[in-house]
Amino acid sequence: MKKTMIVCAALLVLAACKKEEKEVDTTVMETETVTDTVVREVPPPPPTVEETDGTSVSVNADGVSVDSKDGSNKTTVNVSKDNAEVDIKK
Repeated sequence: MKKTMIVCAALLVLAACKKEEKEVDTTVMETETVTDTVVREVPPPPPTVEETDGTSVSVNADGVSVDSKDGSNKTTVNVSKDNAEVDIKK
């Protein structure tokens, strides 16, 4: 009796695990192409600098530049690897 129950259970398991064939869909699907638009923002131009009274110092890989203005008097000093200049305007 136990053997027949085991055999019936095994047959039931095999029947439940039967491989089912699935129907393959052979229709062709249309694809949509989407193009991305790249928008680049152009930065605004740098503001124009009006020369006012005062002193400005610039340091870069080439050297140092110092500009000083007081009313109508202007002094410019440029020091670089190659040369040095001093310009005084009154």
